[in-house]
Amino acid sequence: MAAWGPPVPIAPGEHAELLRALGRFFEQEDARQIEVVNYGDFVSISWRKQDPMGGELHYREHELAELRRRAREARSGIQYDPLGGWAEMLRTLGQDLDHEYADLSSILQKDAGFVVAYQIRGRYAQRQYRIADVLTSSRTRRALRQGMKSLATASALSSTTAVPQLAAATKGPLERRLRPY
Repeated sequence: MAAWGPPVPIAPGEHAELLRALGRFFEQEDARQIEVVNYGDFVSISWRKQDPMGGELHYREHELAELRRRAREARSGIQYDPLGGWAEMLRTLGQDLDHEYADLSSILQKDAGFVVAYQIRGRYAQRQYRIADVLTSSRTRRALRQGMKSLATASALSSTTAVPQLAAATKGPLERRLRPY
């Protein structure tokens, strides 16, 4: 269930980094079905594995800071997370929330997608992402991060029909990739 109070541990603009760190944890646990709930005073995560077992943890603000620090250390020397992994998918959802300056209430994985509940300027909203759309957005953003380092790559992109798609992938993903619930 989503939190209705003001989310504290995950401030707007910090979702991508924190959700990526939680995604790394889910990868270590070999999670199959996940849920992240921001209760304001703490963040609760739960997951299932291939067998019926799973787990549930609760993180307070200082524990989230430690989780972020460990994730950054684990990433040092690694260019990127595996495409299609929890870390990359949750990071992409977090980038969307950060772009909209939204407050996360919850993320629930259901079937072939995620149900994301959030607040923007006090208005509660709930949307559904398809996993395929999240992966497409992730690939596009990765290409932009890596490709824009080279002027030649950027020039090649501008001469293709991919430019409108690339621009759309970076402009405000909630209204573009989300399907009304």
